[in-house]
Amino acid sequence: MKRKMMIVVVVVLMCTFAFAENMYTFELSLEKSYKLGLGSVGSMIRFYEDFFYVADWQNSKVYVYDKDFKFETYFLERGKGPGEVSGNVFYIEISPEGLIYVFDPMTSRYHVYHEITYQDTFNLGTMMNRFIFLDEKRALFTYIMNPQKRVFAEMDIKEGKNLRDLAYKSKEKGNYQVIEGQVAMTVHEDNLYFGYLLKNKLYKYSLSQDKVVKETELPFIKTTKTSSDQPLAAYYILQICFYHDNILILSADFQGKKMTETMPDFYFYIFDADLKFIERIKLDKMVQDFCLVDDFVYATSGNRVYKYKLIDSHQ
Repeated sequence: MKRKMMIVVVVVLMCTFAFAENMYTFELSLEKSYKLGLGSVGSMIRFYEDFFYVADWQNSKVYVYDKDFKFETYFLERGKGPGEVSGNVFYIEISPEGLIYVFDPMTSRYHVYHEITYQDTFNLGTMMNRFIFLDEKRALFTYIMNPQKRVFAEMDIKEGKNLRDLAYKSKEKGNYQVIEGQVAMTVHEDNLYFGYLLKNKLYKYSLSQDKVVKETELPFIKTTKTSSDQPLAAYYILQICFYHDNILILSADFQGKKMTETMPDFYFYIFDADLKFIERIKLDKMVQDFCLVDDFVYATSGNRVYKYKLIDSHQ
């Protein structure tokens, strides 16, 4: 009898230790707040080699700051010429070799800058939206409209040529591009992780197999219906980044709120690489975008950038 009890105790302890090894506890600690100069508003933020690049949609500028957010310079103008953007919305990403790409979805053009010096302009010839780099030569763009309901196109970023459309197709009916055209995404190793701006879906997509290998929904989220009976989440996936072995997702939750009358609640959701939910952290501020630098989160909010320390007790 004693021997059986000892075996049970050992098994329980082994399970407890195994569970403890896999427990994650994330904390977010506000370290510092920076005010952006020149009346700039941080719509997007990216980091490369000791400098922050803040895209300001309101003023059609990209502002450059050092690591302590001391203003360095700015570039970009509104217009229809080479190196110019036509409207308020544009996207910036920085290639592995340090070139800055500015994409103007209104004209389907992207402009290439070396530091702040204009280099070249390419026209994709079709309506696309967000993009991320796969390597120095290739980038993944999202379609706004595609007759075959394709969502992603792999492009030769140096030549402005389509290399392939990913096999993934929209499953939405009707005006699908309203949902599919707004996708937050990141790439880690062979996998594309993406989620919808207006839909509670998160996917893991193998680029080599060209197929979805796993999908899930974010917990605590309810869905609503539009006038066209389109299922939407009262929720926005704004940005996705890979953090160590986990996925960090910035979200805005409008549940129980009127969008025109009050601000949503902002959260960071954390999943592991296999889309297992780990944790949700509520933010005390509105956040438009963020980037990761080591273990720090730099989040834009109006004319400020907040520096958070992201603590992972599992490391």
